[in-house]
Amino acid sequence: MYQVNGKYEPYAGSDKYDPGDVLSVNATADWQSDRTTVTSEVTFAAYSDDKYAGGKIFKQSTQLAGRLRITHSGEMIEFGAGVSYLLRGRNSIYSLDRELQLF
Repeated sequence: MYQVNGKYEPYAGSDKYDPGDVLSVNATADWQSDRTTVTSEVTFAAYSDDKYAGGKIFKQSTQLAGRLRITHSGEMIEFGAGVSYLLRGRNSIYSLDRELQLF
């Protein structure tokens, strides 16, 4: 998926703010037996720089997300459990003279 985030004016009389676009890649795999289903998913997202007044001001870090879900169907009831984890890099804020790294 590629998401284009358009420019906008954050308040009257200001320059246009141009939020970064997003590129996201998703992969999913399923395994299924008679009563049990295991689903796994991995998503990677990358972001372009946010810009304001003609210059870069913010860069969101890349993200890698993983999810795992197990579902078991019994005679009368269905049980399910899941876990997910998000791994991110560091965001960057740009100033006029250098790049700052944030957690």
